[in-house]
Amino acid sequence: MPPDLQKTFACMTRTLLSLPGIDDVKTGMEAVKRRRPGSEDVEMSVGAPPPDEEPYIKYRVHEADGATVLRFTGSRNAKPDGGWGYTFLVGLSGLTAEGQEPRTYRTSEVVSAWRAQCGVDAGALFV
Repeated sequence: MPPDLQKTFACMTRTLLSLPGIDDVKTGMEAVKRRRPGSEDVEMSVGAPPPDEEPYIKYRVHEADGATVLRFTGSRNAKPDGGWGYTFLVGLSGLTAEGQEPRTYRTSEVVSAWRAQCGVDAGALFV
């Protein structure tokens, strides 16, 4: 894992653990399957260079009606200053009963804290 990503994960983890009702934080890198035209899915090795590995951070958030595990996955991208960084996204279900808002599991609070304390680009998408 690149040293800059280790530093980012350390900050993200500290930030999560400072928020009440959040625990069981885990970070890591995961090999990614890439689809090559005209071929079978190929499992990329763990030692492959980016972007064949994706960083992730997952944690458990406790709310009044129970606990949920959320997993943000990072995508490597170019920064305006010419360097490299990661954008972390989580997919949330947008399906709800009529008249109800989708559950966000405090992702706005987490994303705001990561931006303020760690300079991390992150967000939630409804899928």
